[in-house]
Amino acid sequence: MRMAQAILLGSTMLKWVRGVIDSGDGGCALGMANAGGVDWSSQRWINQHLDAQLPCDCDTTKQIMCGGAIMGWFDTRWTKLNTLVHLFNYHVMTTKDWTIEQLCDWVDSVDPAPREVPMEATVEEIIPHEVPVLR
Repeated sequence: MRMAQAILLGSTMLKWVRGVIDSGDGGCALGMANAGGVDWSSQRWINQHLDAQLPCDCDTTKQIMCGGAIMGWFDTRWTKLNTLVHLFNYHVMTTKDWTIEQLCDWVDSVDPAPREVPMEATVEEIIPHEVPVLR
């Protein structure tokens, strides 16, 4: 499962809480990924630097909402993790100018994990029509 899929699944299981990975009954996008079946901390790509600018219109020369839902400065290059946290905490939860689906589309665009290829075989080809009875 890709991380974006896990976030979407987890978003149906947890109360949405900005700035907290897991509060017991809720969490941010990272907590949603965990709840959805993907341990976000095991995703090596999450700590890679962005190859481009932020996918939002935020001015990185000013204070910007980051981890813990606090305002802060980023004086280093943004990682995909910093960006994901910013997008969820600020855009999805605070200004509400991004949806969880838009966030997941962005996550999916930067996740290098191979996409699952749909199986072309039909159920009938996989499961025999006659199931032998065991005695």
